[in-house]
Amino acid sequence: MTPTTRPLALITGASSGIGAEFARRYAREGFDLLLVARSEAALWALAEELSAEHAIAASLHTADLSNPTEVAGLVSVIDQQLPRLDHLVNSAGTAPEGDIDRMNPDELRRMVDINITALSLLTQAAVIRMRGAGSGTIINIASGAGYQALPHFSAYAASKAYVIRFTEALSEEQRSHGLRIFSVAPGDTETPMNPGAAKGKRQAHQVVETAWRAASTTAPSVIDGRMNRVLATVDKGARQASRTSHRRADDAPESLNGARSGGARAFSARCARTSAPIRRRRRGVREARSRRSRRRIGRAGPRATPRTRSLLRRWSGRRRGLRGFRRRRTGRESLPAAR
Repeated sequence: MTPTTRPLALITGASSGIGAEFARRYAREGFDLLLVARSEAALWALAEELSAEHAIAASLHTADLSNPTEVAGLVSVIDQQLPRLDHLVNSAGTAPEGDIDRMNPDELRRMVDINITALSLLTQAAVIRMRGAGSGTIINIASGAGYQALPHFSAYAASKAYVIRFTEALSEEQRSHGLRIFSVAPGDTETPMNPGAAKGKRQAHQVVETAWRAASTTAPSVIDGRMNRVLATVDKGARQASRTSHRRADDAPESLNGARSGGARAFSARCARTSAPIRRRRRGVREARSRRSRRRIGRAGPRATPRTRSLLRRWSGRRRGLRGFRRRRTGRESLPAAR
């Protein structure tokens, strides 16, 4: 590529889907582009479209990122041939479906090569180049599957979990060198790899907008779509609950799991010793709230309006629980005299 004063973005998986939408967004922002994918015809069509529409320089590099030799060639381009590198978007990926015992080993190896190995090597080359310039942005496309234990997509989900954790660690590691590194986790998105417009399915341009907003923050990872964030949070809570249950199982007596001695009586005694302080703290909190509510009603006194006294009485009843609610309903509760 010829030297230019415009910033340069390198995008893998740029022939379609999320990668192509990233290319269109960068072109609108005035970036020169290096588009990477296997399909030379699709890259030529996109490069010509963006060059004519936005007056930028769009070059292409055909490569199969499951091939180590071709990945090494692209790394060499980053190291030696690019005049500059301001942004890298690792959007290339593959998502084989199937139980692990029936998956083709070659397909599994190809998924690891693209989703993990190529992404890591290109990120490494970009970090070295960007640290020399003192600035740069790297966006790694992960998936909501990386936050979930996804049956029938176990290897794919694991590869995207790697992308998320790898990127989060790099974000902290390289922040002091002026680099902005983060991952974007789309959920169910309409792409050639995931065809069929299901209800509520996100579009590729929406994922790009999420990434564009995240670039101005310091978040090491973002999830595209509100419902996808909810699902990821729920799954995180389930994993934490599972870990807690495993820890509790480890404390069970020998009669339950063969790991501890002392029998069920000793186990019950340990549980009682653990829960008793918690019950005492909760009871103390309830009593303190009840005292505060009585003082608040007393300070209002006879000068309070009927509306204020009614609200305070109702609030106090809620604080005291069902007992206060019953007294209020039967009319046997009266406001104390002002102090």
